[in-house]
Amino acid sequence: PVRLLGFGTDPAPLAEWLRLHGCDATGAAADGDADEVLLAQAQATGASLIVAGADEEGGLARLIFGSATAALLRGAPCPVFIHG
Repeated sequence: PVRLLGFGTDPAPLAEWLRLHGCDATGAAADGDADEVLLAQAQATGASLIVAGADEEGGLARLIFGSATAALLRGAPCPVFIHG
């Protein structure tokens, strides 16, 4: 099964498209820090792969807080594919 989480976008149209093409897909809106939410969902569902878009944090924010993408890569319980 494919679980889509939308952070600021509605994943329902993509979930519907995937279902039309034979995938068992669901979509839900998500709030919060993307890396934390994705890691929690991956742990809870026993995910075998996380696919995510690269974050768009600026240089100063990345220097002070670290990259959300880096946090996702460090904490993931499964392989991660980053697009973008």
